[in-house]
Amino acid sequence: MDGIQTGQQLAVYGDYDADGVTSTALLVQTLSALGANVRPYIPNRFDEGYGLNNDALTQLKDEGVDLVITVDCGIRAVEQAAHAKLLAWS
Repeated sequence: MDGIQTGQQLAVYGDYDADGVTSTALLVQTLSALGANVRPYIPNRFDEGYGLNNDALTQLKDEGVDLVITVDCGIRAVEQAAHAKLLAWS
């Protein structure tokens, strides 16, 4: 809620499969209804593969995203979590 109240740029990063796209759409719609400045991010499955992608995280940071919320990206993204921390996201 802090991110919504302070106007932070949020991104919902979801997988490209049916449940990932649906989860992303529902969360973006809900956060938008609550007044959030939010955008979806669905990776290209051919170029970026499954799960979180370091290049995509860097791109989102460069574009001014303050907070990334992940949905349906798996739980083994240890390297990507470390990369996000390097980008000053915790």
